[in-house]
Amino acid sequence: MREADDIKKLIFELSSEVFHPIDRETILRLILGSDDIAAYTKAWSRRIIILSSMHAQIPDTIIRKMIEMSKKVLEATKMVRKAIEKLVEEPKVVLEIADRIERIEEEVDDIRIEVFNKIVASCDSLKTSACMLCKELMDSIENAADKCEDVADTLRSLALLAI
Repeated sequence: MREADDIKKLIFELSSEVFHPIDRETILRLILGSDDIAAYTKAWSRRIIILSSMHAQIPDTIIRKMIEMSKKVLEATKMVRKAIEKLVEEPKVVLEIADRIERIEEEVDDIRIEVFNKIVASCDSLKTSACMLCKELMDSIENAADKCEDVADTLRSLALLAI
């Protein structure tokens, strides 16, 4: 969360110096979207802690797929940060980064379908609470990926204004 706060400060500084007041609404969307990424990430980390304390026998295939989703979201968040840092001086690079973030989000969506099918298939053998928590965890990871894509779209629109 501290790193997300640092990014918000950087964005706020940009909005007060570089951009026309009309574009400040877009900057606000960028700040709120970045905050949403952090919130979903925090939510999924808390769900993992709860799930691990339940000693539920979650199939390894589900765990591995959710780890794969999480790693992709981590990659996307690092790219969001890089795009924010490049926004003023290299807006064309921001467009490339935004495209990559969009592809990552699509990959996460594809993995989510696999994970969801595995969760549903495992629910008969899991406690109801563990089954529900697995789905909530999967959704939080996917929501973070969606927010990364939303932020990338906002960055794309700002980059196009700067070109």
